[in-house]
Amino acid sequence: MEENTPPHESPQENTPENSPELPQEVSHETPQELPKEMHQEVVQTAAPDSPLEAVEKAEKSANKKDMMKRLAMVLAISYGVTLLFVIVWAFAVGTNPIGLFNVLPLSQAGFGNFLMMIFNILIGLIVLVALGISGVGFLKSMLAPKTDLAAKKKHSKLALYSGIAFFILAIIWLVGLVLLTPRLVTEQRFSSPIITSPANPIGLTAPIEVIFDAGSVPIDPGVYEVLSYSWDFGDGSSGNGEQVAHRYTKKAEGDGLYTVTLSLNYMDIKSGEQFTGDFVTEVGIQNELVAAVFSALPGSGEVPLTVKFDATASYDPDGEIINYEWDFDGDGRYDDGEGVKSEYEFTQEGNFDVSLRVTDNNGEFNVSTFTVEAGSVGGMRAIISSDVPEGDPYYVGEKYEFTGELSQIRDGVIKKYSWDFGDGTKVQSRNTSHTFEKAGDFDLTLTVENSDGDEDVTLLEILVLEEGTAPQGDIQASTLSGPVPLTVVFDGTGSQDPDDDITDFEWDFDGDGTVDDSGDKVSHTYEEQGVFNATLFVTDSTGITDETTVSIEAGAQGIIGRVEVDSNNGEVPHTVRFDASASTYKDGSIVSYEYDFGDGSDIYIGGSSVTYKYNEVGTFSASVTVVGADGLRNTAPIQIVVRPVALTACFTVNIDNGSAPIFLSVDPSCSQGTIDSYRWEFGDGEISFDRKPDVHNYTETGVYTIHLEVTSSEGIVDNFEKSITVN
Repeated sequence: MEENTPPHESPQENTPENSPELPQEVSHETPQELPKEMHQEVVQTAAPDSPLEAVEKAEKSANKKDMMKRLAMVLAISYGVTLLFVIVWAFAVGTNPIGLFNVLPLSQAGFGNFLMMIFNILIGLIVLVALGISGVGFLKSMLAPKTDLAAKKKHSKLALYSGIAFFILAIIWLVGLVLLTPRLVTEQRFSSPIITSPANPIGLTAPIEVIFDAGSVPIDPGVYEVLSYSWDFGDGSSGNGEQVAHRYTKKAEGDGLYTVTLSLNYMDIKSGEQFTGDFVTEVGIQNELVAAVFSALPGSGEVPLTVKFDATASYDPDGEIINYEWDFDGDGRYDDGEGVKSEYEFTQEGNFDVSLRVTDNNGEFNVSTFTVEAGSVGGMRAIISSDVPEGDPYYVGEKYEFTGELSQIRDGVIKKYSWDFGDGTKVQSRNTSHTFEKAGDFDLTLTVENSDGDEDVTLLEILVLEEGTAPQGDIQASTLSGPVPLTVVFDGTGSQDPDDDITDFEWDFDGDGTVDDSGDKVSHTYEEQGVFNATLFVTDSTGITDETTVSIEAGAQGIIGRVEVDSNNGEVPHTVRFDASASTYKDGSIVSYEYDFGDGSDIYIGGSSVTYKYNEVGTFSASVTVVGADGLRNTAPIQIVVRPVALTACFTVNIDNGSAPIFLSVDPSCSQGTIDSYRWEFGDGEISFDRKPDVHNYTETGVYTIHLEVTSSEGIVDNFEKSITVN
């Protein structure tokens, strides 16, 4: 094998002087005859790559890097285009019936949330990857040998570029969260099929009426038949029907949102199987309207007439009033006065509409108007007098007396009195009587004429009502007795009205017949000793007034009995907690409390507080007598009013829409109060006096109004009606 040894392994034997001449064929064939193993060993132990091999390796590495860059660019562009397409499609197909959220089993809001989740996952992963690469590059740069400048530079660039990418992507992620999340929440809130008017029921100002329409509820009329629509308005009120209206008077507690629920009862037309489903929307009350209330004293008189105006009764339920503006001349510009109180002199005859505009801290405002009547000093003046006090309503079927004998004339005499009652009745007489046959607003005019043919006309606005629609006042007093000076907080917010529209609360604290304050919640300090009757007058929008009274005892110093109750007015059965712990004895000690509940029960001797249940309707004069160790006694009275359950007519039906024949069942179980009689009208001429009539059959198509009238033993009447459609 010596002849096959490569020349470079024996350099000393290959000199020209002592090296034998090798055969030509051996020199050419040696590489081909080497064994495979020896060839591999030669390659492995060979010298560094030749320049050509280094260039080839560099080109391969560059090509590989270029391919990776292109692949990354393709993936980035694909991801960006796909994401952009999904976002544009999702938010542009709101009116497209073949939108993505209609193809998938998701609502539009649900799809929006799904899209947001995908967005967060994808960009979150990319941000984390960028952060990881930046961190790895930074660590490698720090750990690389100081002498390896190329490695440090390479890893530093990697950390820098990855950090920039992380920062940019993090900003995009944050902007996406800020811009998209509120939009998705809003879309989720309004994704209900319930249609409302106003269309956006969020951010409203109370009081406001909102109309709810269930006409777009996704029920296929070819498969199902809707039997009933039941609404829960979220404020304790409810309604029935496909389209209903509800008036919100105040903000909801907490976030101001009322959750409105529609409960749908529907039936499979083929099988007859019944189903129920609930749909929900929200109503948001952002603000409660400020109330503009003022008094004018005097409200009428002869010119020149000076009137004092006082707006202290104005209030803002959820803020504060920052501006009071007055318009005394009726020109629509509130530039005639400012401040809570103002004064104005009317020098000309006529009726002047004085308006007050109050503005709260939210920029919301409200306006109230009062008509001042400025009359003439002399000449002729028509004056209407009636047996009904001014401002009180008239009632259908009642006979009323009217006279014009108080009309005035300076020179001559009144020759003619002409009455027009506004309902088609006209009379010529100084005195007359009239009975209104229907409810409504009527303008009663009296025209007086002298011998020269001169006339003067006056108008009286008359409100005619059906019986049983008056409001009912309720007083809650913080205390009913105590030593002077005695401060009492009066609360009239428990007052009720069948139409839920009480407009005025006026208070007479000392029973002298003069209104001392106004507002649903007021306070008064009694400086003198005595028993005072505090009276609340409540008036609704129709002008009907009701009054209720409580007695306040302001006593001298010494042993003083004081009693407070958690509720002195309620429906039977009514539970009251009496608390006499505020009773005092300046010069001694109280040893016992004697309770007289005013209903005939025995006197109860106990501690400073006790709870008692009234099971009968009536007004009870209760009292607590405190007894001192020396035998001195003092009694604190309190009045407890127990009302019957308010009479309310109500009924439900088993079906309100269907094809003839319809077999209708009515159920008055939701009616309240002590009902003495029922009267049903079914809209087709049929009448029933049963509490729960038998099934009623409708065979003819049409819309029928079912009317229920309930009457109590006291003669109080309430009505309720509902319509059904027979196809």
